[in-house]
Amino acid sequence: MEPPKKTVGEVSRLFGVSPRMMRYYEKMGLLCSERIEGYAYRVYGEEEIEKLQKILLLRRLRLSLRHIALLLDEKDPVKIRDMLTMYLTHTGQEIGDLQIIRRALREVVKKTEETARLPAGHELVTLLDTVHPAERNRKEVGGRACFRVSVDGSTKSPACR
Repeated sequence: MEPPKKTVGEVSRLFGVSPRMMRYYEKMGLLCSERIEGYAYRVYGEEEIEKLQKILLLRRLRLSLRHIALLLDEKDPVKIRDMLTMYLTHTGQEIGDLQIIRRALREVVKKTEETARLPAGHELVTLLDTVHPAERNRKEVGGRACFRVSVDGSTKSPACR
């Protein structure tokens, strides 16, 4: 006997995700609900519920929905492993970037405590150079300024791509 299907509301409560987000996952092609004739609600079977669990886990690991879609569609375990390995490498580079940012912020806090003011722009550049004398490029991303800091002279922060 097939396990009973769950409504959007039931699945939403079960996993702590809004019905709106579930509809968005459907719109993106990540989930597929069913309509049962004579029943007003969309329902999810076990396979889709398991897929939602994977989506939520991969989102917690900070994968984009586009990458999650690629992973869910891929059947070749070697390609899946390669995709995850590439993301792992990318995450390691991002961690390195974040460590540099943390050191720079500590220096800014220290300077702010010493002078009782936020350092001027040229002072911030000097502070950043003392933390990590690396290539820096200003770039607009999503309408905001973003500084790319090279960790090893070649890798750029993914937030600035």
